[in-house]
Amino acid sequence: MAYQQYRPDGADPHRRITRTRGTYVYAPGTQAVPENVAVKVLDGRFTITSILDIPTGGAEGVVVCHGSARGGHSLFIQGRRAYYANNYLGVVEIRVESADEVPDGTVCIRFEFEATGQPNLAEDVGAPGIGRLFIDERLVGERALPVTIPLALGRGALLTTVGRNPGSSVSALYEPPFPFTGTIRSVMYDRLDGRRRRVVGG
Repeated sequence: MAYQQYRPDGADPHRRITRTRGTYVYAPGTQAVPENVAVKVLDGRFTITSILDIPTGGAEGVVVCHGSARGGHSLFIQGRRAYYANNYLGVVEIRVESADEVPDGTVCIRFEFEATGQPNLAEDVGAPGIGRLFIDERLVGERALPVTIPLALGRGALLTTVGRNPGSSVSALYEPPFPFTGTIRSVMYDRLDGRRRRVVGG
């Protein structure tokens, strides 16, 4: 698993991350990260793992997003459901939605993309694959993503941002900036490249 020894009872929150190439950890409240220095997840296999504190009654808003209405992806909570939105160049938006509600308390929401084919660069189509959503390591949503962005996003769609969606909205489900109303402890992107990385609990 990309995340191990998760303890929702609030035990020691400190964790050691295996420092391997392709792992990026983002904290809330930091400056938006330009595409040229952000993690590259436009092909292959990757996960987004977020550790969140959800207040009583729930929370909503963007956990992390990359891009704009012209293309990108967004992990967010709305109506107590978790979503991953894949915006293909502003042409089509495909969402993976959790079947279960996001519970109150400290939770781990993880999205995993696994490529099932090869990109078609001549047609500006990235690798197709399967998108999966997990809440506390329980699979709660799965959907085929037949099209992804092949190489890079256009200008104006270059920032990875935690806790809000600046600029135009990646997803048509919300109006920007749609700030997160709970507490984000951390967001980790992990390019797996066919191998599992680990986060070891403290």
